[in-house]
Amino acid sequence: MRHPAFILLAVILASTCAKPPVPRSTVRVIAAATFDVPFPTLEACDPIPENAPKRLVCVIPSLTETLCALGFEDRLVGRDRWSDWPESIRRLPSVGDQRTLSAEKIADLRPDLVVMWPKLGDVRQALTQSFKLNVVAPETEADSAFAGIIQVADSLAVRSRGEKLVEKLQKEQVRIQKRFRERPSISMLVVLDRGQGSLYVIGDGSFLDSLFETIHATNVAPAGGGPWKAMSAEALAETKPDVILDLSLGGGAADVTEADVFWRRFPHFPAVKQGRVFVAHAPVLVRPGPRFYAAAEALAETIHGP
Repeated sequence: MRHPAFILLAVILASTCAKPPVPRSTVRVIAAATFDVPFPTLEACDPIPENAPKRLVCVIPSLTETLCALGFEDRLVGRDRWSDWPESIRRLPSVGDQRTLSAEKIADLRPDLVVMWPKLGDVRQALTQSFKLNVVAPETEADSAFAGIIQVADSLAVRSRGEKLVEKLQKEQVRIQKRFRERPSISMLVVLDRGQGSLYVIGDGSFLDSLFETIHATNVAPAGGGPWKAMSAEALAETKPDVILDLSLGGGAADVTEADVFWRRFPHFPAVKQGRVFVAHAPVLVRPGPRFYAAAEALAETIHGP
């Protein structure tokens, strides 16, 4: 029989050499493939007329997708930095983003039509006055997102296609609402970006706010402050959501680790306690485009269950 002192020493050595347990992750990663949803199919469309633009540049990701859904993917010759779906358009030259957009780069592509943000007035003026280009700058927020689709379709001489697309999206929203409205309502916070001192979340008064209504959830972000709302960590601590959707990821493993560390700061949140902090790289959920509702349904299936 071994001496008790020897046994005690063995136990001490084992406890000293053993690796500390790896803490269980606070966050649940939603695979990017979950949101790789197709465009709505438009049946029995009128043919594209001869007078429709032949060369297009679009610098709004949601409307780049709209152009493709309307049948103009093969006419795109340029895009903005963030327009990345469908995958085939990633080969196109980028003309910058909202901060770095170059009128010269756009003009070099010799487009018949440029689709751009309405607030970029200086660039728009340069395109129309200096380069004599045709520009359409549709609204993309709140209910005007559907109006923006119609406006783009008009500029492409395919209004009937735009109307069919909007009708299909509206029906999709109603169908998804009916599917999930019998499920328990969920209080939810959707985080778009985690900065140094504050977070940016989906507020109210935008097309994106319709995400909550569609999937039978309640937005816990305080009212007011616009569709992209800044919140301090202190204000965040008062919300106590059942579900947190963190869309601030760039797609790398380090982003997931950083998100996990961040949300551990709020152990009193029901979402953290119950392991219902979802993180995802899902740009489609912040684009009021033709895939928005299909992506919203995929999110609802993840949160509510199929």
